[in-house]
Amino acid sequence: MLITICDDNVVITEFIKDITLKHFPKTEVMTFVSGKKMVEYIIRERIPDIIISDICIGDEDGIEELKQVRDRLQYARIIFITGFFDRCQDIFINFNPYGLLTKPIQEKKLLYYLNKIMTEEELSEDFYVYFRGNKFRISGRDVIFIESVGRKVIYHTRNNDFEEYIKLDEVMKKVKQHFLRCHKSYVVNLNYVTEHSAKYFTLKNGSVVPISRNYAKESKARYLAYMADTL
Repeated sequence: MLITICDDNVVITEFIKDITLKHFPKTEVMTFVSGKKMVEYIIRERIPDIIISDICIGDEDGIEELKQVRDRLQYARIIFITGFFDRCQDIFINFNPYGLLTKPIQEKKLLYYLNKIMTEEELSEDFYVYFRGNKFRISGRDVIFIESVGRKVIYHTRNNDFEEYIKLDEVMKKVKQHFLRCHKSYVVNLNYVTEHSAKYFTLKNGSVVPISRNYAKESKARYLAYMADTL
């Protein structure tokens, strides 16, 4: 999970960064003292999962800067920082923020928002897919199987296919326990399996996914355990 923090006051950005990494050490945190720089990063590099940004970043208008990439931020949680209460209305007119931190920032309130987001992420089966500068949120419940082709991974869902430049090993870190790696190039969602044999899984949409020799034993054990749990 990537969190970007933007404020022209370095003391504030480092304060938020230190608290975040102390309580959520597995997160990746980047700090910016310029809204323009953060927006450039979002456009050229990566879309953050959480944005914590001041409304007034020096001479910049933080809201106006983020409006430039609003179409990319439909799944990002935005927490605004402000010391100017007369600008609070602007936040809700232009965005649907996840939270609002007032200066001086209280650690307790910051952690309230972060804990709430992390809890929602843990309970959710949704995960993110990044492709050609866009960020898509996919429900794990809708993914039937996942296929690795070259340097890309294809997520076959009930409605659409999504692609991402990522290794299948990394994909397995995103998905829940009911996803099974049955081949070096394939992962199946056990919820969609209708038939199992030594060499393949048949899925509800008619797809046939191969099971390689290296994964055969684990595939059989996991499938039988899954079937026992669902009876």
